[in-house]
Amino acid sequence: MKIAKAALAAILSLSMLTACGADTTTFGTINGKTIPVGIYINYQYMAYNTAQNKVAEQQAEAAAAAEAAVTAVGETTAAAPALPKPGAVTLSPAESATVPFLSDVIGGVPVRDYITEEAIEDVREYAAVNQKFTELGLSYTDNEDVSVKNYIEENWDYFSEALSTIGISRASYEDVMLNSLKRQEIFMYYYGPGGEKAVSDEIIKEYLLENNARIDYIPMVLKDGEGNLLKSDGKAEQMKMAEDYVSRASAGEEFTSLLAEYNDYFAGLTPADTAAEPETDEVDPNAESQTATNETVITKDGTTPTASVVTKVFEEQTAHPGETRYFIVEDSGGEYYYVVKLSDLFSDPTFLELNREQVISTLYSEEFDETVRGWTSDQEMFINEKSIERYKVEKFENLQ
Repeated sequence: MKIAKAALAAILSLSMLTACGADTTTFGTINGKTIPVGIYINYQYMAYNTAQNKVAEQQAEAAAAAEAAVTAVGETTAAAPALPKPGAVTLSPAESATVPFLSDVIGGVPVRDYITEEAIEDVREYAAVNQKFTELGLSYTDNEDVSVKNYIEENWDYFSEALSTIGISRASYEDVMLNSLKRQEIFMYYYGPGGEKAVSDEIIKEYLLENNARIDYIPMVLKDGEGNLLKSDGKAEQMKMAEDYVSRASAGEEFTSLLAEYNDYFAGLTPADTAAEPETDEVDPNAESQTATNETVITKDGTTPTASVVTKVFEEQTAHPGETRYFIVEDSGGEYYYVVKLSDLFSDPTFLELNREQVISTLYSEEFDETVRGWTSDQEMFINEKSIERYKVEKFENLQ
């Protein structure tokens, strides 16, 4: 939620009265610093895209509600359906006319006003971030600077014609992109190691353990060489093999060796003229024989290698955090047994550090956003009314 709409309207009213110049190359000034109009247009375009998504969501929700209402009425009047009035036309929710995008509203605010208000607030935050970055004496790391500028170069080459058409210069585009990097640098200055609001390793590890798990696995196909599902005897034989793998792994045998052994076994079952890939979206055991490992980090909301495995893995990790566990999972489709090795998520010493910033952002970015909005509260802003009048949101429709 950005600043109150009524408060923003008051700011706009005062600003426009005091900054009505004829030059439309600037947005205006914030704390005495001139803001190029391209900065405003850039954020205006972002707000336009956000508004499109919000309106689409609203329309989808309205259509679903209308469909539910029609269904409910149909169920209650099925015995004696009402006759339409003479000349009436009945439309299904899918056929109902929708309000044109720019004539719609978002949370009671006309779309045009919503876009303008969001863009102006973003410009204010842009200015606040630039000022705070300087005040804190921060700078980019070489890698970040080079990476972002390469990204900007690639995107500008692709979008330059369209962006130039709507009034966004290369310099303005680059300023907005680099401002995002500055914002992240400030965020980590406060929330990163040694910062005023530093997030402890314990909190980060707790989040990672709740949402991630490190596994290796052997996908044992429950089909014969011709692709037919195994009968009970065949499945029992595969289960015995799976249990043997669990016993041997628990006794200390390398899991990668067991996977390689199974891959050789499976290859021997597959006729030369039969495709090795099973009829499934899952991993092809033969393809894995080149690496002899399926080790990966899975997520709690994912389905790799299957939803059944994910559910069992996180049950085991919750019950036995940090332990190495071996177990068997039958896929819900009955096409696989999975022999799973669950390892300590942090057995790779770089895992915590590689994910630190992402986790901190996930946990505290909204809190930081509120902080940034607070920095804009005492800004002295004068808006160039002529620029606001000239650069209307309709110009973006030709880009779609």
